Amino acid sequence: IIIISIIAVAVIALAGILMKVRPRSNKRTIPEMHELDEEQLTKAQYFKDATSILTVLAMHNESGLCLSKFAIHNGNGLDEHLFTGFISAIGSFKNELAKQMGLRVGGEGRDNIIQYNEFTITLMDGEYLRLGLVSHASLGEMIKKQCGKVLREYEVKHANDLNKFDGELQNFKDFSEIIEKGLEMGLNKR
Repeated sequence: IIIISIIAVAVIALAGILMKVRPRSNKRTIPEMHELDEEQLTKAQYFKDATSILTVLAMHNESGLCLSKFAIHNGNGLDEHLFTGFISAIGSFKNELAKQMGLRVGGEGRDNIIQYNEFTITLMDGEYLRLGLVSHASLGEMIKKQCGKVLREYEVKHANDLNKFDGELQNFKDFSEIIEKGLEMGLNKR
């Protein structure tokens, strides 16, 4: 009887200790929320923008030809000839409409945005090139600035090829590599 009493007291004491250590409610605790600072918000927006991009195309301003295409995920199916034809037609329409209305059309360094249902087309004009970015959503200012920087650097690197463009596309094979590094498109692979 003494041994059974000692075991019973020990079990009760052990149960009491375990109940104090274990939380009594089964409610999940909500983690404490922290506000993001400006730099963290900018990086988060850049990540969102970079992972939203499906395709980046480089088009020669004067001829309207697609020099190169960088596609991610499902962006491979985009017909670059159809795309450049559409963009050229929109550009002609915009210029004609602006001329008829007496408006000035923006030149180099400006971006134009076309939104349609599930995707957005952002066009960025340089001196010789036009970048066409097809994405799931509108792009933020940070990625647009980076696109402008990459565009200028690419134009400087290929200034002779672009100035004397004769239809030869082999000179622009490095476009995909430049875009992947310059816009950190590797974020799409994570």
